[in-house]
Amino acid sequence: MSYGQPGKIGVISRYSDIEKLSPLMSDVHFRKFLNCKILFEVLEKCISLRKISVSKSAYSRCNSKCLKKIAEKQIKIEISKAK
Repeated sequence: MSYGQPGKIGVISRYSDIEKLSPLMSDVHFRKFLNCKILFEVLEKCISLRKISVSKSAYSRCNSKCLKKIAEKQIKIEISKAK
């Protein structure tokens, strides 16, 4: 996957993936987890972020501070269906 092209979906599996994201990235998928630390770093890096997708289990473990920040930024959150 090409992390540097705008319009492509960035995938976060670990903290080091943040470095590969383009500031123009509009969609990011969190594969394993979503916590405030990683979310804030992605929000700072990806100024054009419009949509975040997460698995159902990752969403259920996401705390209210993260969800509030996503809502404040008017970013759409999509919950991936299990395979």
